[in-house]
Amino acid sequence: MKKKALFAAVMGITMCAGTGFAAPATNYDAGAVTVEAGMSVAPDMQINGFSGDDKTRPYAGATVGLGGNFALQYKYADNKASNVGMRMQEFNLNYQAGKNTYIYAGNLNVKGTSAASGISDNRVQVGVKYVAPAGDKTNWWVGGAVGDDLWRAEIGGSYALAPNVDWDLSYQYTDAKNVDDRVDVKTRGLYTGLTFKL
Repeated sequence: MKKKALFAAVMGITMCAGTGFAAPATNYDAGAVTVEAGMSVAPDMQINGFSGDDKTRPYAGATVGLGGNFALQYKYADNKASNVGMRMQEFNLNYQAGKNTYIYAGNLNVKGTSAASGISDNRVQVGVKYVAPAGDKTNWWVGGAVGDDLWRAEIGGSYALAPNVDWDLSYQYTDAKNVDDRVDVKTRGLYTGLTFKL
């Protein structure tokens, strides 16, 4: 009964708040697929130091194992403050460098929406994540990335609701300066979501 009540509470929180930044994929076997879906719970976006009335925004991603400790990864995040939006898409090549250590390199595309629709920029980034167990069904992770006028950081934890489904809670911060040689963009927030291991 307690397990059912916990599951119902977790699902209720997830569905009400949206679903968010997910636990890092750790299975890079050939053909292994991890899908993430979610939303920010308490987002904040600033453009040139000004922030607006941020609302819950979606997040999604997928990682496909290539074998030999390599994987391809795609991530999407939609950020908005008042009538100015910034969509961020990542295309990364990931490598498992150790038992709990994962490094990645790729491209971060920042594209303006609404009143910022003319803004578009690409940044090369290199990052690392450390993922470790914190119990039978719980993992935690910490990571960050750097690039040209770019730095990012995140910390989070996940709980296994089922053998192939994790519930995640994390905080992430991104700081991209001189986007399209025009604006500085900062996004940060608390995220909750689900990770599906296919």
